[in-house]
Amino acid sequence: MKQCFESSSPRETEEIAGAIARQAAPGDFFALTGDLGAGKTVFVRGFVSALIPEARVSSPTYAILNVYRGRDRVVNHFDTYRITSEDDLESTGFYEAIASGITLCEWPEKIPYALPDTFWSVRLEKTGETSRRILLERIES
Repeated sequence: MKQCFESSSPRETEEIAGAIARQAAPGDFFALTGDLGAGKTVFVRGFVSALIPEARVSSPTYAILNVYRGRDRVVNHFDTYRITSEDDLESTGFYEAIASGITLCEWPEKIPYALPDTFWSVRLEKTGETSRRILLERIES
């Protein structure tokens, strides 16, 4: 299944992500790709806010993992840009985390060996100063 969304602003990107989040189930894995500044963290902010409104979303660039806990949901937000080996990834608790809730992962191309057999690919593309194309596709190996 492939879907394409057009966004004209960060707020609209958040709204699109929120609509996707409301359809997500525990165990779902979302692999977010796109150039620097494409809006991956904006997407995550909208996604998490739809499920856990009280959460304050920030980029986990240096922390590698941010965990957002709601009353009945856990959302794991990974930024694997700085991961250099499978040992590095394992030390973050990656495998345990993806089994415990919904996971959003920025820079999944850095960890192709760790991606689940089935996941959602979310590709964010700049189409203008504030506009983005968001491509959502279910990947099954």
